Amino acid sequence: FKDAIDLLTPMLDDAVDFVRQGALMSMAMVLQQTAEARSPSVKKFRDLLKSIVADKHQPTLAKSGAIVAAGILDAGGGNVVVSLQSRAGFMKMGGAVGLMMFLQHWYWYPLQPFLSLAFSPTMLIGLNKDFDMPTNFEVTCNAPPGMFAYPLVEEKKEEGQKMVAT
Repeated sequence: FKDAIDLLTPMLDDAVDFVRQGALMSMAMVLQQTAEARSPSVKKFRDLLKSIVADKHQPTLAKSGAIVAAGILDAGGGNVVVSLQSRAGFMKMGGAVGLMMFLQHWYWYPLQPFLSLAFSPTMLIGLNKDFDMPTNFEVTCNAPPGMFAYPLVEEKKEEGQKMVAT
């Protein structure tokens, strides 16, 4: 985890736009489902994505990489992760094909949605023998709640529009 972050961090400031675009998307895949409480690099990366998208002087490739990276980072509402393996340990062929098709997005942008084939849900669902939600279902977890917290959404403060005399 840390090795991948250390490898990708210098590439985020590379002079070649294709490298920056790929590094942004790769870092998002590495940091999927990582809470800010676990790694401070998540907050730094989210702030970097926001600054790249907001800066009108950034090249198009870097902006598109930041937008796709933000989507990967929060994919499925934060409840999915890129996975090429099934629970039993076998390679998911659909996921592998989807990821390979996504890697060709630079050639034809409609290939980007293929990434969703590589997503696997990561959630806990408790059902009884009749597939109904049980009324007394409990899970014990010793980790602090911050390790599973969703990122805070910043609310925009709307300023009243002022009339300008023309």
